[in-house]
Amino acid sequence: MIKPPIRIDYGMNVHIHPSSFINWGCYIADSPDCTIVIGENTLIDMEARILGVTHPIDWRQRQGRRGPSLAGDVKIGNDGFIGAGVTVL
Repeated sequence: MIKPPIRIDYGMNVHIHPSSFINWGCYIADSPDCTIVIGENTLIDMEARILGVTHPIDWRQRQGRRGPSLAGDVKIGNDGFIGAGVTVL
């Protein structure tokens, strides 16, 4: 069950088990280069963020808007709980 509104960037690589629950305001950032998997019976509370995409922490590598994006898979296993406002990288 998903309580809207939620936002998903691409959606092509997001796999949510039907027994999971996602509360309102969730943001999921996938990309063509990473996969987001949410396992069985997982509960994701309101305003949580699941991010498979980020940027380098070192400012020299980041290079402002010209710098690279980094992508990595995120897997939340079965029976997980992600609390309100939590960011998962």
